[in-house]
Amino acid sequence: FSSQEFEILQTNEPNIMLRPENLFMARIGANIPEEIQRQFKLVRFNMDR
Repeated sequence: FSSQEFEILQTNEPNIMLRPENLFMARIGANIPEEIQRQFKLVRFNMDR
């Protein structure tokens, strides 16, 4: 996955944290605005509400 620029990201999503072999991967393109990246981080940690 790294050849396609995916990276492992942290999250507190219960279904992902359920088992140690689960992981959350995403690819954030170079043209994604900083504000969208910030919002994505908030969503990953359920802080968007």
